[in-house]
Amino acid sequence: KLQDWLAAPNCSINYSTALNKRALGTGQWILKDPVYLKWREQGGILWLQGQGNKFTMTSIIQNFKTTITWSTTLMIYHYFDTRDNSGFKTSFQGFVSSLLLQLGAQNEKIHPILQNLHKSSKNGLSHSMPTNDELEDTLIKITEDLTQNKYQVHIVIDALDECKEVDKVWASCVKIANMQSVSGIIISSRNHQTQDSVNFTISLKDNLMVNGDIAIFIDEHPFKIDMNLHNEVKTKLMNKADGGFRYVDCQIQTLKESLNAKRIHKALTKLPSNLEQIYFEAIQKCESSLYSNEAQYILSWILYAFEPLYMRQVEVILSIDLISKEIDSNATMLIGLEKIIDTTLVTVDNSNIVQLAHASVKDFLLDSHNNSQMRKLLNINAQLAHNIIGQMCLIYLLGQREYKPIWKDVYWMRRKNIVTFEQYAIQYWGKHSQYNEQEEFPCEDTIQLTQEFLHNKKNWKQIFWEDEIEIPRYSSLVTCSNLYIAACYGLKRCMQKVLIDDYTLDSDINVAQGGFYSSVIQAAAAEGYKEIVELVLQHGADVNIQGGGFGTAIVAAAFKGLQDIVECLVQQGADINFQGKYYGTAIAAAANKGHQGIVEYLVQHGADINLYGDICNTAITAAALGGHQNVVEYLAQHGANINLKGDSDYGTVLEVAASKGYQDIVEYLIQHGANINLKGGKYGTALAAAASEGHQDVVEYLVQHGADINLQGGKFGTAIAAAAYKGHQGIIEYLVQYGADINLQSGTNGTAIEAAAFGGYRDIFEHVLPHGGDLKLQGG
Repeated sequence: KLQDWLAAPNCSINYSTALNKRALGTGQWILKDPVYLKWREQGGILWLQGQGNKFTMTSIIQNFKTTITWSTTLMIYHYFDTRDNSGFKTSFQGFVSSLLLQLGAQNEKIHPILQNLHKSSKNGLSHSMPTNDELEDTLIKITEDLTQNKYQVHIVIDALDECKEVDKVWASCVKIANMQSVSGIIISSRNHQTQDSVNFTISLKDNLMVNGDIAIFIDEHPFKIDMNLHNEVKTKLMNKADGGFRYVDCQIQTLKESLNAKRIHKALTKLPSNLEQIYFEAIQKCESSLYSNEAQYILSWILYAFEPLYMRQVEVILSIDLISKEIDSNATMLIGLEKIIDTTLVTVDNSNIVQLAHASVKDFLLDSHNNSQMRKLLNINAQLAHNIIGQMCLIYLLGQREYKPIWKDVYWMRRKNIVTFEQYAIQYWGKHSQYNEQEEFPCEDTIQLTQEFLHNKKNWKQIFWEDEIEIPRYSSLVTCSNLYIAACYGLKRCMQKVLIDDYTLDSDINVAQGGFYSSVIQAAAAEGYKEIVELVLQHGADVNIQGGGFGTAIVAAAFKGLQDIVECLVQQGADINFQGKYYGTAIAAAANKGHQGIVEYLVQHGADINLYGDICNTAITAAALGGHQNVVEYLAQHGANINLKGDSDYGTVLEVAASKGYQDIVEYLIQHGANINLKGGKYGTALAAAASEGHQDVVEYLVQHGADINLQGGKFGTAIAAAAYKGHQGIIEYLVQYGADINLQSGTNGTAIEAAAFGGYRDIFEHVLPHGGDLKLQGG
């Protein structure tokens, strides 16, 4: 569940696939390389540059797994991989969440810091993913905690050249590499390193050891030929390979298909000059076969689907006829995938995922639209692919008379790698249709199928039959209109058809409500479709219609940072001061997410800064909760009441800032008149909030500026009891030193001693006693 929540990519698949394909003995040279050994001894960042480094990196990971002492040393790794359609194996978010999951969930135990992140991310509007900054901060905090527990961490990162956000990843690596518990980071890339912070470099180009690995790899794939011819094959392949395993791997597959030794001799005289020529010849082979259409469909899915493609889904794909718009239920694959697409292009991994055989295949195919020769062969481009996939999804959904309740077991099915075509079609039909709508000349077939699907209410009511579906905006869709669904996906042309050309019962945009957003206008505003917002307003949508997750459309747009939509709604009469649930007002929603431009616009147009909301109380409390000091300062300068108390968990803005450890905000608030001893909220006081969450620097600042150490209030009663319950020994020592009364009875856990006992911190329990703690006192 934690992996799904973090959306952490499963890089163990990359590791096991490379390990199984690697020839025994390859990559071992790196373990004896002088530069590598020096890095192991001194730490820092080691850059491994060149082709064919995946097997070398896999050898390093395997060596760590089998040699380190796991009670004191940890090894975590990440594979970047452009073949992953979800994008998580090419993004900074995927990188951080991958490392965080491995570091924070060792031995099936969840680190408390990661648990706290999970809890805090479930507050507010939805069970949302934490931000990238929150993920990175949590990773660093856990790493710091490992330092205190005398752990050492090794980090292995493969194929940085396949990352789309190299600068972010690199900055994070430099930050982490300087931490005391990190023994070293090794990074591989096909590109030359240009960074200043690299401590060691090993180049694989012209590395004799790599050539030795290639020789071993060839020997591990024997031909049924005499030794002389085998040696000739080895020599010629190694000369052509230029240190690259991929070229050799492709040619071994091709040569093994040769009928006899004579054919092998002939093939050796005209070996392809490079990988591009190999792939071009493979595409030619697909085009000239009986299954060229099938090859085009499968490659389109692999390149442009939003999730990995499984073999069981391929069978359904090949049963759908895009011409007749029908499904052949009797169509089963009677031949292997290799008969449809050459194995140099596509492979099936251990999890039955159909994927490109190598990242270089994707580079070749995506660049092929610039090649006039390729355009004459298999036509593969984004617009065509999204239409192929979208139409197949819609044809499938329209052709089903009855749907099984698949979403009830979706978590279990995904964990077991049981991913059906039906699941994919339900979740992504709209996204592919959306791509078509964005084109200058959209495909009419796709639009027609989309309209047919949306008009068949019985059909999509069966699909979205319960609230457990993964996409929050679909909640309670059985009561939704087709307009609502179209608005969620930005299907403007379909909406125009319903509103103008085909005014049906479902087209009343202010009557048919349902789903997470409740109304059509809120859905369009939240998803960022300004043209649809304008369209529905032109057709009578109520700009202030209430309901849904955000309350009104303007709160949704403000929360998402969509200033153009906020301005559009205000100009059309939106109530700026509407008080809804969660963030309450539009200005509080914008403040919490740090959207200062929207905050300023709303203030200029009459927003009441001090209006209460639910979770965040007021706009300034919301800004402090998000850690946005610039917004806090702006609001304070424009009339926000710093000492206003609310009824939520966060009583005051100072308490919020203290609980989150935002010392700069704490200092600003105190300097501008915040009452340091004002009571309220679940913590009682700002000091107790900082003590409870372990922010010792904030605790010390508050004490030095007049915080009453023994002031009682909130869940824990006193600041020292709050620190004791959470096990923050350094804070306890500081508070005792400055006069904290250990025996003060208050809060749900009684005295500080009882709080430590309830929290399970025996060391704290024993530490408090010498300072006058009375075991006989009863409270809590």
